[in-house]
Amino acid sequence: MLTNRFRENNMIKQNSIDLAKFIMALVVVAIHTNPLANCSNQNVLIIYNQIVNFAVPFFFLSSGYLLSIRMTSTFDSDSDILRVKYQLLKIIKMYIMWTLIYFPLAFYHYISNKTVLWKAILLYIRGILFIGENYSSWPLWYLLSTIYSLGIIIIMQKLPKVNRNLFIMSVIFSVLTLSFSILSNYEGILPPILKTARKIVICSIANGRIFWGAVYIPMGILLAKKGDSKYLKYIIFIVCFLCDFFVKNSIISHYLLIFNSIVLFEIIKSIKLNDKKIYPILRRMSIIIYLLHMYIWNFYYKIFYGEKHYGMDSFIVTSAVVIILSFSYSLTKEKSLMK
Repeated sequence: MLTNRFRENNMIKQNSIDLAKFIMALVVVAIHTNPLANCSNQNVLIIYNQIVNFAVPFFFLSSGYLLSIRMTSTFDSDSDILRVKYQLLKIIKMYIMWTLIYFPLAFYHYISNKTVLWKAILLYIRGILFIGENYSSWPLWYLLSTIYSLGIIIIMQKLPKVNRNLFIMSVIFSVLTLSFSILSNYEGILPPILKTARKIVICSIANGRIFWGAVYIPMGILLAKKGDSKYLKYIIFIVCFLCDFFVKNSIISHYLLIFNSIVLFEIIKSIKLNDKKIYPILRRMSIIIYLLHMYIWNFYYKIFYGEKHYGMDSFIVTSAVVIILSFSYSLTKEKSLMK
């Protein structure tokens, strides 16, 4: 029923977002391969980290936005709930498929480390259900976070004043992500109750990252109904970017990233690009680049270095190979859609 009702070929065109997705997918490759591994200039590294930190929030925001532009202004009609359920089912299928694709790498990791069978099974299940990753399947946490977020949004849609609830959901989870991350990384002396809470967090979700989707996806949904602020968003983005460069407080930086990611998305979605055949191709390529690049990087460093290797060569080789593979896949997909 759901799959017949909502088809991909009815997608609303958002060319600037498609182009940005492709760029951000390559930024994710940079995050994992670290092309500036040998850079010692701290100012360059700060700016680099500020830029690459926008990548995953952009994917979450675009997921919420592209979902929202097919929904009503109140987000609570039967068709809206069906739309979110369809998207949730789609992401679950994708998560299962890519988890299976990455299983050989996890299996190899446990075997090579001689991990006890029962421990390997528990760690693998924990990775699938609570963290969204196992060995070298780091990008998959985005899918699991999206699954949890959409599940919460479906519940929110059944409550009154959905718009307000979505905003509250984003605020609450922005606090939770920060709190869990601070707690899991804290190395000082804690009261017994917080010490127990820290153990639970580390043994289950590891940190607050899994809730990032619940911060950004609701905001992406709300942004679809927001008007254009013209030039003000450019000024805000520059000011916040500069503030984040000079501020050394992790809590302030946390909220500057959230706020500026939203502003950057507003800037990108306001850019109007004429329709060209390349944009649907870039959209499909970005998905494959994001999900497949870890496999390519694994083969590269194991063949040439024998161990995990970061640097510009890892980034260039991984990007080049995954672009070729994703482009070939996208062209094949394009031809199948035209039949």
